[in-house]
Amino acid sequence: MQNNPLMAQMLAGGGDGAVPAPNQAELEQRYASELGMLRSMGFVDTAANLEALRVCDGNVELAVNYLFDMGAADWIVQL
Repeated sequence: MQNNPLMAQMLAGGGDGAVPAPNQAELEQRYASELGMLRSMGFVDTAANLEALRVCDGNVELAVNYLFDMGAADWIVQL
């Protein structure tokens, strides 16, 4: 354990050890198909869509529920 700098940093309180979240470009690439599906349903806020897809591990059905739970009904585009 003494030779593990990450563990030493965590024990010293210098970090939470979390893996950094992917950036927006990585998420847009990873979830390109799912983003298209959400847009076709009227969800046009890319940042909110990416957050929902990230939290829901790419599951569009769960992402839609997440978006509604987070207030997406207030800004959804009526088609």
